[in-house]
Amino acid sequence: AEVASCLRQLEEEHGVALLFCAEVSSRVIGSSHSRSDHDLVAVFVPPPAAYLSIEAPRKKLSASFATAGCTAVDVVAYELRHASSMLASNNPTLFEALRSPIVYAATEPFASGARALAERYD
Repeated sequence: AEVASCLRQLEEEHGVALLFCAEVSSRVIGSSHSRSDHDLVAVFVPPPAAYLSIEAPRKKLSASFATAGCTAVDVVAYELRHASSMLASNNPTLFEALRSPIVYAATEPFASGARALAERYD
């Protein structure tokens, strides 16, 4: 619930929609402890009007949140077109996120298509 609340706050503060978000930290590999933070990688889309602006949409958002349980939630999110470019160049950060078993947001058809692509290169 804490992570979901942080993700909603990120969407509201930046006016974006998350298409995909997954854990990429010690929690995934089983070496976490009670005070381990959450390290998340996400893909977002800005509002449609952002694509009609003279300025390009932001490629990356970074945010850190403190939760009631004193556990930090750190999020790095990439804009959809930038994330697609990262996938095309075999960026390990996105491939790690797409292979993560801990997923907090998965909007279709992006999530299944991107995960299938990551599995193809496993």
